[in-house]
Amino acid sequence: MSNNIPKVFISYSWDDDNHQSWVLNFTNELRKNGIDPKMDIVESQNKTVNFYSLMIDGIHNNDFVIIILTEQYANKANSRSGGVGFETVQLMSIIQNNLEKIVLVSPYNNDINTITPKYLLGTKVYDLSEMKYEEEFQKLLYHLHNQPYLELSPIGDKPKLEPKITFNDNENKVKIPNLKRYTELDKEKFLKDGFDKIINNLCNILKQCADANENFKYENSEEGKFKRYISIWLDDKVVKKIKIWFMKNHLIADFGIYISYPTSDYYDDDNVFNKWIICEITSDNSLSFNYTSNSFNSEKYENWQDISLDIWKNDISICLKQL
Repeated sequence: MSNNIPKVFISYSWDDDNHQSWVLNFTNELRKNGIDPKMDIVESQNKTVNFYSLMIDGIHNNDFVIIILTEQYANKANSRSGGVGFETVQLMSIIQNNLEKIVLVSPYNNDINTITPKYLLGTKVYDLSEMKYEEEFQKLLYHLHNQPYLELSPIGDKPKLEPKITFNDNENKVKIPNLKRYTELDKEKFLKDGFDKIINNLCNILKQCADANENFKYENSEEGKFKRYISIWLDDKVVKKIKIWFMKNHLIADFGIYISYPTSDYYDDDNVFNKWIICEITSDNSLSFNYTSNSFNSEKYENWQDISLDIWKNDISICLKQL
């Protein structure tokens, strides 16, 4: 890569004006992020060019070839017709030895099998449709700049592995019990940590919903460190209010996380709640969440992700679907 700037040739079909505009905007986004892309209509605007020479040079003398997948592109590649067909012949000559040079992107939310040429089926595709564009474009930049998107931690030292204790007469393994004694402070800390994680994960789900739906909004407001009011709007109308707080309640347990869907009459009343979460010690002597509703249906969860998903599925998502 010259001067550490990756050079890219853009291969696409001239489907219509809207598609050409998408490709041009995509090309400009690459330039803004340290990539040097070549696009035929740009290269030919101020000079006379031989498009076949341009395609050959673009495919063989650049670091990457980015193929913009559409159904028309696939049809032309499969039938070897037009400029796309000519490029396909060139690409097939290098694919055996240098598949890494070819990068596939899908600009729209289409079936991969209908937009991918047959000779490239099974190759990784970056989904640049509207809902996934930001995350997938970042992954594409890592690829083009030859940077790892994910990185494993270093390999650690070999752990100390002691033989299990057995009785010599019958070789039955001795199960060593967990003798930890949990205090009320341990349970309180477990619930407080869970409170923050439940709120954060729930708000992350709501943000994903808001990013995908322009008419959906939410607000997370704090009252002290351990009380949250979450309001949810659909079409500029409040459709759900959720109050989640941590407190000491001797009617239920010493400490707990409480959830309510309050009306205006009970909005500030901490003694009115629909669900609550307490800390319990399991049979194998570990801490877990006991999640109970006013109907006294109780579920045991080992992690906070399951609780935030339960709130989303059974209390928020179902409400939105009924509107």
